[in-house]
Amino acid sequence: MIFSADDGTKPFSRSLLADDARGELLVIHGLGEHSGRYEEFSAHALKAGWSVHLLDLRGHGRSEGLGGHADNFRVFQGDLLAWLAALERESLLDERLPRVVFGHSMGGLIALEAFTPLKASALALSAPAVAILSHFAQAKPLLDFGLPAMLERLHVPTGLKPEALSRDPEEQKAYARDPLVRKNLTIALFRGMLGAMEGLRGQVMAFEVPVAVFFGEADPIVDPRAMRKFANSLEAQDKEVHEFRGCLHEVFHDLKKAEAYARFEKWLKKCADQQPQQKQQSKKSKSSAKSSARGVIAKATSRSPRAKKAISTSTSKKRR
Repeated sequence: MIFSADDGTKPFSRSLLADDARGELLVIHGLGEHSGRYEEFSAHALKAGWSVHLLDLRGHGRSEGLGGHADNFRVFQGDLLAWLAALERESLLDERLPRVVFGHSMGGLIALEAFTPLKASALALSAPAVAILSHFAQAKPLLDFGLPAMLERLHVPTGLKPEALSRDPEEQKAYARDPLVRKNLTIALFRGMLGAMEGLRGQVMAFEVPVAVFFGEADPIVDPRAMRKFANSLEAQDKEVHEFRGCLHEVFHDLKKAEAYARFEKWLKKCADQQPQQKQQSKKSKSSAKSSARGVIAKATSRSPRAKKAISTSTSKKRR
């Protein structure tokens, strides 16, 4: 499906509909990649009875836009809302079903910013880009001084290497040979991504919906310590943290992907089973505009008093 964003850019998306679907899964990919890299992921979701909707972010994959570019990071939220409207207009979404947002890496960062207006009932994050392990990140203070428009669109390497994503040689080859994978991004997008990461620091994010976080203990791209701290600080109605020993940036493409998929499918089942209960809780909370079953609250210092902490933590290694 091709639809129009607010500025006329035409992103590309695809929908895979399950028979007798138990839920709707919205997938937001990471930097430089595209929705086509989620075929195996989609197959597992379909097997679990979930319809899957995948978007190529602007400047990525088959979508329009300058490659690897966004004038500002907030434009992605607008694109997601236009995508959601297009899916609803084409009757590809069933509002009676639970809606889960899944974001990987930069897509996870976008999902965190855009979660509330997406009207989702759960959130899944894979290696959310909360702090990248790159010396280029230190250049943000310089970038904040502003650059001429021409330089804003200057491309720099993403620095993403196949061997940093997965330990599986076949996955590494597939990534290296993929003609739709971008190897660069613009300075504007890079600065916007760093700014979004900076905005998360010092915040306690509270969700009144289930949240699951999946990441590799040996991720060389996003700092595992920062992801662990971020995941542990999250407040949610129900929270799961899945850390995989030895895995790199893409746990669903790494050597323990069978375990990762099994855990993800189990979590999806729980989301589907909990939906009737969530709807009942939502009716009770409609009297307060600040208390929404689909809401997310970010506070810099104080914890949300309304967030329930029915937390189950599941990891691939013992916590100390």
